[in-house]
Order: sequence, then C-alpha cells, then structure tokens
Amino acid sequence: MSITPSLPSTQDSENRKSQTDFAKSVYKFDPNYLPKVVLHESPLPREENFDFDYQFEKTEHILQLGTNLAAVKARELFDHFDELQDFEDYFQTIPSPSSLKNYQFDTEFARQRVAGANPIWIKKIVDKIPDNFKFTDEIWQKVTGEKTSYKDRLKEGKLFLCDYSTLDALSLGKFENGFKYASAPIALFYWQSSGYAKEQGVPMGSLIPIAIQLNQTLADDEKIFTPLDGLGWKVAKLFVQSADANVHEAYAHLGRTHLSMEPIIVATHRNFAKEHPLFQLLKPHFTFNLAIDEVGKRQLINKGGFMDQLLAGTLEASLGLVAKAVDECRFDDSMIHKDLKLRGVFEMESLPDYPYRHDGLLIWDSIYSFVTSYIDLYYTTDLLVKGDLELQAWVSEIRTLGKVKGFATIDRKEVQLETKSLLAEVITHIIFTCTAQHSAVNFAQYDFMGNVANMPFALYQAAPKKPEEITELKQIMKFLPPNKQATQQVIIMYLLTAWRYNRLGHYEDFDFADTRVEALIKNFRSSLMEAELKIDDRNKRRVVPYPYLKPSLILNSINI
Repeated sequence: MSITPSLPSTQDSENRKSQTDFAKSVYKFDPNYLPKVVLHESPLPREENFDFDYQFEKTEHILQLGTNLAAVKARELFDHFDELQDFEDYFQTIPSPSSLKNYQFDTEFARQRVAGANPIWIKKIVDKIPDNFKFTDEIWQKVTGEKTSYKDRLKEGKLFLCDYSTLDALSLGKFENGFKYASAPIALFYWQSSGYAKEQGVPMGSLIPIAIQLNQTLADDEKIFTPLDGLGWKVAKLFVQSADANVHEAYAHLGRTHLSMEPIIVATHRNFAKEHPLFQLLKPHFTFNLAIDEVGKRQLINKGGFMDQLLAGTLEASLGLVAKAVDECRFDDSMIHKDLKLRGVFEMESLPDYPYRHDGLLIWDSIYSFVTSYIDLYYTTDLLVKGDLELQAWVSEIRTLGKVKGFATIDRKEVQLETKSLLAEVITHIIFTCTAQHSAVNFAQYDFMGNVANMPFALYQAAPKKPEEITELKQIMKFLPPNKQATQQVIIMYLLTAWRYNRLGHYEDFDFADTRVEALIKNFRSSLMEAELKIDDRNKRRVVPYPYLKPSLILNSINI
C-alpha cells in the first residue's frame, strides 16, 4: 500500500511519533560488535530479510558454481596448482576473469590502480616522496632512461604512490601448513605522457610502474625492486597486489560501503515516519543491506570464515583493519569528488586515464540532479529543512549513536543541516555509496581477485629482501596460495559477483504515491541512459573497457 509523502507537522505528530517509537524498539544500534564500529543489533527485523526471489536467484548461481567444481575435480585440477596455467584452467563452466588475458604485464599492473578492484588508493605525490621510501635519482634514471631528476616529474604532478602503510606490523595468520605472509609495500608510478588526441578526447600515454619497496622501512640488506629485476619484480608485484587485496576488503569494500551505511540505515528507520519523503526515497537503496551484512557476520568475518581463512592477517588483525577503515572513513571526505581532490587526482591533467574517476563523476552528477529535483518537491525553502524535526533528529542520531564522522559538514565542520543544497549533497552521497561505489568495488572482485595468480589474498613465503633471490619461475609458485586456499578464493569471489538483483534507478517494487515523482524517475533513467552511452563510447577507446560503473550494471542497493 502506497503512503502519501509529507513532512512532519503538528497535526500528525502523535501518529508519526508512535511510528518512530516502535521502530526504535526494533531497529537498534550495536556498538559492541567491533571497536569503533556501530552496526545493527541482531536479530534482523523481519522486513529486512531476503525475499524468495533473491534466494532463488542465489541458489541458481550456487548450482552453476557446483557444476564448475565438479568439472575441475574431474580433470584433477585440485591436485595441481603448481603452474600458472593451473590457475587459468580452473574456469571450466563459469566465466574466466577478464584479467587472465594480460595480468602479467606491467601496464595492466598499473592500470589496476585506476580501473581495478581498488581504484581509491592511488595518490599524487604533491611535495616530496615519503622519507621512508628510499627511492633515488639513480633508480629513476635506470628505469626510465631519463637523465634528469625524478623531482622534475614530481613538480609536474606526474608521480603517484600506492602506500600500504596501514598493513605495517600486521599480525600474520596461519593455515594448515604454516604461516600466511604479507608486507606493507610502497609502489611508485609515473604518468608517461605522449600527447593528447583532442579530436577523440583520448589521453595519449600510460601509467607505468617504476619501483616497489616491499616494507615501510628498508633494512641495510634490502633493495628496492624495479621492472629491470626480472623474476624478482614479478614477486614484488605480487606483494603489492596482495596488499591491495587486503586493503580493498577492509577499506574500499567493507569499510566504505557495507558497514559505513549500517548506522545510517538504522537511524533512517528510527527517526523518519514512513510517510517522510526522504524515507521513501532512501528505502529502495537500503534493500537487503542489513541482511547481506548479517550473512557476512556468520560466514565471512567469523571464526573459520572467508576473512579468517584467506586474508593475510589473523582474524583479529583483519577485523582490526576493518574497524580502522570505518573509523577513518569520514562521510564528507569519502564523497567521490572530495576523495579525488584529497588524493590529488581530481583534475584530468593530474592523471588523464582514470576510468573510475571519469565514470564515477558522471554517475554522481546524475544522482545529484535527481535528488535535487526530488528535494525541491517537498522543501520549497531552506526554512523547511531547518524546521524538519525528524530530519534534525536523524542527523543527530547518525552523529552520536551512529558515530559517523563528518556527517553533514561545511569545510569539514559539523553544522546544523539547514539548507537544501547540503541536504542534497548528503542524500546523494548515501545513494551513490549504496549504488555506484559499492558496485564499482564489488563486481570488479571476480575479474581481478577471481584470478588468484593476479591478486592473492595472502602469500605463502616471506617477502624476498633482494631481487636476485628469485632466479626460477618455480620459486614464484611457492608464494601463491595452495590449491585449497586458491579454490576458496575463487568460490567466494564468484558468489559475491555472480548476479545482480536490482538496478540503479529502477523502483518498480516501490510505489511512490506522489505522481510527481514519476516524471523525476523518468528523467533520472534518461540521464543514466545518456551516461551509459558516454561510458560505452569511452570503453571503445580504452585499451581495456571499464564496465563497473555502467548504469545498467549498477545495483540499486548493497545486497550482495
């Protein structure tokens, strides 16, 4: 049954208060599951559980996975995994990850920083290289062939870092036959420009890797690895890829999408009556978020689960990374345009080929236009925003009980939410996170992490100190996961990406009683279709297509 939307008023205050009072008895914050992380309290309210259609679709894909596992077993591939080809042969009846084609190339290694599973970690070096990164002009000149100092390129804004210091001193986990391994590497990249084809809008050049320091502190008996180091360089890249996989799960995936939305979802139910227009707008984008996170508690981040078995750290250490990620994830700073500016990569000139940025900003603009038009229907003036008691209670509870930092700010300072423009930005970021941001970091997992040899969650030998320690290809295989862990990694990556339950901008299961909203949704879908055409055109001109922010492939909520 549809409910006519309305803002709070004195006439219906008693009815609305009874609704929110009941919701507060059902939706409860849980501040104790992880330190500094506020989630929802178990068990789930009944309306948050998966429906039959979702469960049916999930079962279909589990059966497809079972068919592949049977085919793998029939070929006795479980008994191998001692050559790179064995990892590639794993995919018998399920699709092969796209990265299988070129994952061993340096250009692909660099491309994954801007168009891979974790496209939010690369930063432009603004002032100087970190003091603990022992990079020199001698290394720069050997790798690039340039005779000038790397500082000249730094001044031009052409040098970039992926620094995985957050993994420093990570307590390493164990498996049946010993320890898992990781490092906290620093990887340096260089945008090597070769012009710009203005008539096609194509940046001529590429991001290339220059050097990798495998630990935050370089000991006297250790060296920096470069592309000139043959097999040693391949191992160094593996440690960066593995570090990126661990950071992806803690920060980009769990921390900045699933778990950062939980306190906002809980507060939305607790503070808005069902007829509030913002509740009606947000609810479709919260579908099954709490349910999938509840599954995660039982199967992924529990003792013996995915995180415990596959990630490099102990379960406690990995959960500590997740808690740190949520604690450090300021709501305001994680907005895509602000995040890009903080990392120095917002402007096209700073990093011309950055598919996540190009496509992500396009989707943000479409959502923002829709949200702004929707807000204008109900808040004709800023005074109505300021006077909306349910809205103000929502903001307060998100900040206090939800412990969401940076919520509704101006210049990074918390303010009273009293303007339509600030409200539109806040709502847009919530919807963007539940849709585009989550889809970008979730569905890329299979293409990059489903290929275990490209992006293993842990390594199984300690990091080498010098490139010359690696002299044979068979040494590299000892770093990669054994068959049991490799199989588990493929399985979980497949299950997290195999199907899409809903689609951005499609609200068929939600009846907006206000007929004016129909026109807004129509315009929204039209805008998304235009964005899709632009992205399709870009993908024709990209060396490798970037499909993860195509509107037709973006979920309407975090439900997988």
